[in-house]
Parts: sequence; C-alpha cells; structure tokens
Amino acid sequence: MKKEFLVTFFQLKKEERNERKFNQIISANFSPFSLTHRHELGFVPQSEWPPQNMSLNELKGLYFTRRNGAARQFDFKLYNALCITSKFPEAYNYVGAIWVTQNVMKIHSQIFANLLGIHSIQGGLFHKQGNFSRHGFIHVYKQSTMNLQKSPLCDDVDDYNVRLYTDRRNRFCRGCMFRFGFE
Repeated sequence: MKKEFLVTFFQLKKEERNERKFNQIISANFSPFSLTHRHELGFVPQSEWPPQNMSLNELKGLYFTRRNGAARQFDFKLYNALCITSKFPEAYNYVGAIWVTQNVMKIHSQIFANLLGIHSIQGGLFHKQGNFSRHGFIHVYKQSTMNLQKSPLCDDVDDYNVRLYTDRRNRFCRGCMFRFGFE
C-alpha cells in the first residue's frame, strides 16, 4: 500500500474506518503478492499451510482474523506476520510488524490490530493482560540503545501507536525458525 493511502485511511473519521474500507484500499493499491510458498517463508505450524496461492487479503481473512486456537496462537500469528515482512518489507504497511534488529520488532498498533481483527487496540495488544504481555513479549524503548535511536526504521516509534518489542522467551528472532516449547 502506498504510504499516502495508509495515512488517508487513518485520517478517515472513526466511523468510516472499517475492515471493508481497509480491504478496498489494499485491493486497489497493492498488487497482491502471492504467498505460494508459505513453507519457504517459514510459517508455523507448517502443517496448517496447504500448497495453494493466497493473496495477503485472503491470508488475513482465512488465518489472521480467525480466533486464536492451537494452530493460531498470537505468537504464531506475530511470527508469521514477521515472516511476511522479512520477505516483502513493503508489506509492513499492511501487516504492521517488521524486524528492526535481530531480536527487536516494530509493531504499528493500528495496522497490526486490523490484520488480527482486534478492535480494542491498546487493551487487546498492549495492556498488562493483552496479547504481547501474556505471550512473553517485552516493550523495548527506542532510547534503550544507540542502535535503535539511530535506526531509520525507528523514526516513527512513539511508544504508543508504534512500539518496539522483543521476545523474552527467545522463541524467535530474525532469520531463525520458531522454537517451540521454550519458556
């Protein structure tokens, strides 16, 4: 999605911002890349991914917005979102999650919540009982290291709408396979 369209979407009145409008913008402004080789992207769990072509919009409807379950845990969804942006960095504007360093990820709350179909963004994602806290992710502040302060990927980090996180359980990092069962 072109950045102007993303900005336009979030400038709409709240009552005009809905999933249908978001999907129209995706369809109109982003030539859908095909996720034909989801196994090559490293999606987990691999048993969940049939070998069929899917656009990002289809993947959102068939996987990301579905209720959490054994194969659709929040941490799996986050990991799979990061797999997408590792291969297609331009998809960050649709997915809302991207690696900044080997262990630190950037989350755009509104985009990521839309991908997951979460309506209560701050409570659903970031509250002490929200998905990030419950699944072992730690909020990292941009000021914590010079590398993060100097990274152009962190220019938009405001620690409210755009935040940085790391996995305290070390289950996944950029370029690594998801490590099941680590506590």
